[in-house]
Amino acid sequence: MPVEAAEVLAREAIEGLVGRLAAEQPTDEQLTELEAVQTEMTAVLDRGAYDELVQLNADFHRRLADASGYQVLGDLTELLPTIRRYRIVAPIDEPSWHSVVRERDEILENPNPDPP
Repeated sequence: MPVEAAEVLAREAIEGLVGRLAAEQPTDEQLTELEAVQTEMTAVLDRGAYDELVQLNADFHRRLADASGYQVLGDLTELLPTIRRYRIVAPIDEPSWHSVVRERDEILENPNPDPP
């Protein structure tokens, strides 16, 4: 398996774990911070300032990692070069950004889903 493919699989596994852990018991403050980033992302998307979304997307991921209670998971995603590059270049078009924002809306609407 190519290194980049392995890093993408690692990203998916780590980010999935971060999301599940963050959903277990987010504090009101953590939810407020995530919602603030999400609100800003929506406003930026509506303005069509896609270049600003890259940093906001990274900020959302960092705050989600903080909410997981395991900072090391967020740190791990920052260490993998493919993950950093992925967050910079993808999603690159308007429909993809809309999809990202919708997905985050769903997460924030139900921050404590029932476990599978």
